[in-house]
Amino acid sequence: MGSFILRDIILEGHSKPGGIVCYNNIGNVLIENCIIKDFIVPNGIQMSVLHEYYNGIAIQSFAPTTILNSKIFNNQGVWTQDTDYLWDVYGNYYSSMGVVALTFITAPDQMDGNCEIDPNTGVLFRETYLGYYLPESLKPFDALLPILNDIKAIMAEDWALVRIPIFGYEPQPGDPPSAFYTDLWLGSYLMNNENLAINHGEMVVVHYIGTNDVEFKLGGENPNPPFTESYTRDMTKHFFFEEQLGYIPVFISMDLNQYEDGNKPTEIALFIDEVCKGAAVIKDGEIQLNAYITNSDDLSDDLKEVEFRLYFPAKSASSIVPEYAVFNLQTGVYESKTARVSDFKGFLRVQLTKTGEIPPPAATQLFQNYPNPFNPVTSIKYDLAETSQVRMDIFNVRGQLVKTLLNQEMQAGTHSVIWDGKDGQGRSVSSGVYFYRMSLPNKVLTNKMLLLK
Repeated sequence: MGSFILRDIILEGHSKPGGIVCYNNIGNVLIENCIIKDFIVPNGIQMSVLHEYYNGIAIQSFAPTTILNSKIFNNQGVWTQDTDYLWDVYGNYYSSMGVVALTFITAPDQMDGNCEIDPNTGVLFRETYLGYYLPESLKPFDALLPILNDIKAIMAEDWALVRIPIFGYEPQPGDPPSAFYTDLWLGSYLMNNENLAINHGEMVVVHYIGTNDVEFKLGGENPNPPFTESYTRDMTKHFFFEEQLGYIPVFISMDLNQYEDGNKPTEIALFIDEVCKGAAVIKDGEIQLNAYITNSDDLSDDLKEVEFRLYFPAKSASSIVPEYAVFNLQTGVYESKTARVSDFKGFLRVQLTKTGEIPPPAATQLFQNYPNPFNPVTSIKYDLAETSQVRMDIFNVRGQLVKTLLNQEMQAGTHSVIWDGKDGQGRSVSSGVYFYRMSLPNKVLTNKMLLLK
């Protein structure tokens, strides 16, 4: 390695038989926010795990300015700044014997550009990558038990667990960030039934919401952690997609009893613009699908609709799911609607049902357009508690009619209509505040929006 900055990782030593010096070859490196661990060998000799190489010359110790905000642990797990621990030691060494390892996470900071805000709760969190170094697999909750109350999501390459927020929570002074979330986790059904586990050598991402820096041992203080079998995801054979570095988990519920034996679907896929963005094997009625939709910089992609398809091996064919419901994170209920990319706020929760099984909304209401401000396209969503004649008009600040988007009878349910920023003559309108009004036989609802070019 050369000219790198190492942050928030764990550096481990390597063993070579026959009394050869053991070290990591690292050159021109700034060690920052790292944990450097020492090993102990059977005869009690301490083995350094870090050795700096510069222009081919081994340096026996570091200058104090080389190590910033980092932790160096000896074989008793005690933090030390003694540079003797950074010296190479000759002697017999057996890999992974007596290793002491602590994981360190920095609390989220509003001034840190690497931290984000949960769009569902407004809680600040830090996305942190953790390496799993234990020799055997652990279930996620067992591995991360010391910090479980202070994380809101756990994401591995093949699976994710997401903590459900409390809908409509009103914080009280002094409430910790964890108060915004329940103790229920989406994906826990799969963890129990498919034995989800973190395997040796894997990396997981956690969304840390704690207010203090934390250091902990994977598996906690239990000297005999409840190790389990390793986990391997079953791959789809009909649907193909391109995996990317990041994904958004989609948690899907469906009733397989609606299908006859021998004609049940075995795979489900998510499509956007006829392109498969993720797929999963169906084993029972609870499925998690990873949607690889995080790498687009085109804001218009937010308005693109999401389509689900099922594969039926008995027919050797796939079919589009005609209707499904999306979980509303603000109200805590499922709504009959077609999801858009903008609905993916950390995760998406979907229920596949038979046509007509989704109950209509409890009340007729008009929602804030999205995005807002917008340029030049925006989506206006509304709920109808019953079938009704609906008219949707756009007005400028002078009260002049700009365009009528909709004027027809609509069925009960959740709907949306798109405005492209043009008037009734097809001309683009200027920046400014506009009003959209939904008129029904017994009700008129109005909201305002901002077109900003």
